[in-house]
Amino acid sequence: MRQALALLVALTVALAPLPVAALPVAAPAPADRALSRGSAASEGVRAAALALRDASQLDILRRLAALIELGVAADGRLEVVRGEERTPLPVEQEARVSRFLSTLDAAEPELGMALALRGYLSARMPAAQVENNMFLKRGEDGVLKLTETGRKALLDILLASDGQLLESATPPKGPTPLLHAEAGPQAPGGLAAAVGRSLDANGIAALDPEAAFDGSRHRLGAFDWSALGPNAVQAGGTMAVDQKRLEGWSYDAEAGTVRVMVAGRSAVAVDRLKSAGDGAGVYEEAGLDRSLFEGYGAKVVRAVDNLVTVDVPLAQAAAMGLALQDVGVESRPARLFKAAAGALASPVAGLLGTALLPFPSAGTIAALAVAPQLADARSLVGGEALERAGMRGKGTLVGVIDSGIDPDHPDFQDAAGNSRIASYLDFTSEGNDDVVGHGTHVAGTILGSGAASDGELRGSATEARLKMAKVFGVKGETDESVILAAMKWMAGGAGNGEKVDILNMSLGGPGVPNVDPLSSMANWLTAKAKMLVVAAAGNDGPWTGSVGSPGNARYALTVGGVTKEGKVAFFSSRGPVVDEQNRELYGKPDLLGVSGDVDLSRVNPALLVDGADPKAPAAGGLASLAGAASESCIYAPGVAAPRSSHDTDKLCSVSGNANYRYMSGTSMAAPQVAGMAADVVGYLKAQGYEVDPFEVKALLMETARELAAEGKDVQGAGLVNGEAIAQSVVDRVKRGLPVGNVAFSLSMRLTQRDRAALSRQSRYQLTPLGLLDNSTGHLVRDEGEIAAALGAIRSLPATTVVSTPAAGPTPT
Repeated sequence: MRQALALLVALTVALAPLPVAALPVAAPAPADRALSRGSAASEGVRAAALALRDASQLDILRRLAALIELGVAADGRLEVVRGEERTPLPVEQEARVSRFLSTLDAAEPELGMALALRGYLSARMPAAQVENNMFLKRGEDGVLKLTETGRKALLDILLASDGQLLESATPPKGPTPLLHAEAGPQAPGGLAAAVGRSLDANGIAALDPEAAFDGSRHRLGAFDWSALGPNAVQAGGTMAVDQKRLEGWSYDAEAGTVRVMVAGRSAVAVDRLKSAGDGAGVYEEAGLDRSLFEGYGAKVVRAVDNLVTVDVPLAQAAAMGLALQDVGVESRPARLFKAAAGALASPVAGLLGTALLPFPSAGTIAALAVAPQLADARSLVGGEALERAGMRGKGTLVGVIDSGIDPDHPDFQDAAGNSRIASYLDFTSEGNDDVVGHGTHVAGTILGSGAASDGELRGSATEARLKMAKVFGVKGETDESVILAAMKWMAGGAGNGEKVDILNMSLGGPGVPNVDPLSSMANWLTAKAKMLVVAAAGNDGPWTGSVGSPGNARYALTVGGVTKEGKVAFFSSRGPVVDEQNRELYGKPDLLGVSGDVDLSRVNPALLVDGADPKAPAAGGLASLAGAASESCIYAPGVAAPRSSHDTDKLCSVSGNANYRYMSGTSMAAPQVAGMAADVVGYLKAQGYEVDPFEVKALLMETARELAAEGKDVQGAGLVNGEAIAQSVVDRVKRGLPVGNVAFSLSMRLTQRDRAALSRQSRYQLTPLGLLDNSTGHLVRDEGEIAAALGAIRSLPATTVVSTPAAGPTPT
């Protein structure tokens, strides 16, 4: 009977994009599998396959589907049944449901469904409660059964989806509005004076429903070019002596130019990632007036989508920016990013945020003690469990955007001595050497084999391959246009090589959530290119709302850090993510990895600024750290990973093995999580699963270990948990289930304030499976529903209680 049912379902999903190659059930034939990935004749083939079924097979399918509020249409397709309303399932959802139904024993389907839901509950509930709750009960016969709410919840998990919200970005109508603020007597001219007003002005874009990237256009928001007045330049157009006016922006002091990003009216036909080539062609493709730019001496540097980056003489930059504003074209200087080593000597650290810095920006931490205990980072998160389950990242391509890599390090070779670096692109034109060392450490944390340490200091995905973009050069700095180009390169195609499965970004800076180009690109890579983007939360804690871009992107998997004692690091950035009016959008970080710690006793106290304003952490923080070298390593205890042979810092080398060094920060936590995600992706590929980044993100979140002493805006779902990941993946693949419960990850968008507000109403309640809508008995399972829920929760006054409709089901 089970084989007949499997054949029935296989025929039902001839168009299924999710083939099940290694499950103990009948799978679609190779021809059907090819059609499942999309051909013009696929619908016709599917219709022919449906016609082959007999009445008895249809009866079996109807009986199983009815158990979870599904029906079978006259043409044999699955549909959702709610009262008199019947809604056909989209092809992708139908395939997912059918895959699950094909694994059930037709003699005991309800038990199979109950065990399936139990697997999701066990990830978030104590063992003593997992079989006696609102979703599951044991009947009088002792058999585990779904409650009515449980039946609905199982269907919701099967149908849950994310990633539909990529806002339209049509060109703005008329001149771009600007917010002007009067400069007080203490406010100097120049770009530094403009930064505060420009970030506030970006709120215009954040509130505009047409503001975010949709795959073809970016928005930059408004910038107050009038703040770049004559005080910023000397006569003759050379750089001002007081370079603090330009802190935070990309400029060339020797050439006397500032780098400017311009939002064109259309995307270029072909990206110019490293160099512009034909500048005239770029202007034409982007819908920009070539003569305007050339009149101000601008030279095209690169073009990605609709963003054109130009170098402009500083003396002409403000005039060009105002001229562009008059014709409705957004522009602003490109932000400067610093890698860890370079940031140590940088006066812009406080302005940019410190996702790459090895210690925090605030000075209110002097009383914090750092324990000398050194634990193994892999053991703390159960990384060995993934290896025991055969998950080592094989078949996965991981992308890293950083300071490059030491390609000769033994940890980046396979057992046969072949390099596992699939491709390496230098965006700095300074050569492949990783002189900063940050990229080598990050890459080693993800996929280092431990070959130079007899396997002891290995990464998470020891058989994965790497695609590396070097964006930080000898000075340890870059601008955001370079990072954006590197992100687009990771998507592959059009001469850009393979698309990566996972992209690690251990970097960050300020930016409007989902509107800033790095943030919007992270969303697009996830939703459209189907890449899991793992981003460091940053090291700007303990302030709230301190997660920067791209970690503040809605769809990025944002990682905070814990020390090797398992406590949230004091420097790990906190949520929630807020808009320019300081209104809460959603919770971040999403989960935690091991960041290591910092021994502040080894940092010169004069370098820490006391009294930083908690309302504006970016303005306080580190003073200039030039000459900050000490006689011992500040990363105590840190995370050990491969050390670049070109890294000049030897103080933090692992004792007895100069092939490795210590570093700390969320830059180290993010790649640990990225490596564990690579293990999962490799396993799913080997089992014939089509990998969905939203499901992988949800899996890592729902299986995380919650830290009781920390709020959600500090830890997200909790500390990544390799043992729970391995157990859940193996069980769900066996049962043909979605590998991650997306309904749960949607519920994690609730901020700490939202969670407190739940007690003031009764329509919505948080459960271990997600946010439950008591008016329907269903979990909130897509973008529209979570937006409606958040709107309702945030709009209610403290005294309002929403009653559950009388007709609505009561959870049992």
